[in-house]
Amino acid sequence: MGIFSIMPHRNQKEYNRKRRERYKNDPVYRQKILDRSKKAEKLEKVQVYRKKYAQTEGRKRMNRIRAWRSMGVKHDIEYLKHYHDNVYTQIDKCESCNNNFEKSKKVLDHCHISGCIRNTICNKCNCVRGSMDTKKYILLLELHRHFK
Repeated sequence: MGIFSIMPHRNQKEYNRKRRERYKNDPVYRQKILDRSKKAEKLEKVQVYRKKYAQTEGRKRMNRIRAWRSMGVKHDIEYLKHYHDNVYTQIDKCESCNNNFEKSKKVLDHCHISGCIRNTICNKCNCVRGSMDTKKYILLLELHRHFK
């Protein structure tokens, strides 16, 4: 499509009249237009279905598990499904500071080196624990470098 296809025609009424005439007399053109509208209807139905499915609990669970895997949690899918259903969803307080998760976001804490799950804590505690892990790791590297 060029730039001219999006510009309005000089005589829009005449253009529309010719299109209606062609639709009326040309069965191939008519079928092409009908197929295009059917595709649009199907696409709209698919989009509505996807929107409804995205709100289901199963989809939310799979999104969380996919995010955990992308962050480096190294357990298999079945274990993560079990952990999500039996542990993650049941916990309503941070295991570190005992605050409710209404105030802060619930996150999965895991070791970035081994990929093992430690526990479910609030985002604030996770940030603190993450910075402590980094500092410990840097300290261990420095000690190793010093005593090597």
